[in-house]
Amino acid sequence: MEVDAPPFGDGPVRLWADERCVCIGTLSEVDGHTRVVVGSNIDHSNLALAFSGEIATPARRLVISDAELNTLIEVAVPAYLTNLSIWTNDAREPSMIAINVTDR
Repeated sequence: MEVDAPPFGDGPVRLWADERCVCIGTLSEVDGHTRVVVGSNIDHSNLALAFSGEIATPARRLVISDAELNTLIEVAVPAYLTNLSIWTNDAREPSMIAINVTDR
């Protein structure tokens, strides 16, 4: 399967986005697991905002996958455009990612 993804960079934050995709770095596999939670009213206390914006969801699904495109979480969304705010506990290798999903 071929997927168009935003170009990667080497900035201080490991997050890249375009109108269809948000890519975010996670904790290195040898250092442990990264917890990802998705919902419409996620508690993000003690986390820093890493991304806030709108993403195209023409299939009305938001899919969270790993780097090998294995689906980890899939959420139905009601619209073709979905607002996301992504909160993390570390800019480069977060062990916690909270994705708040809201309608346009």
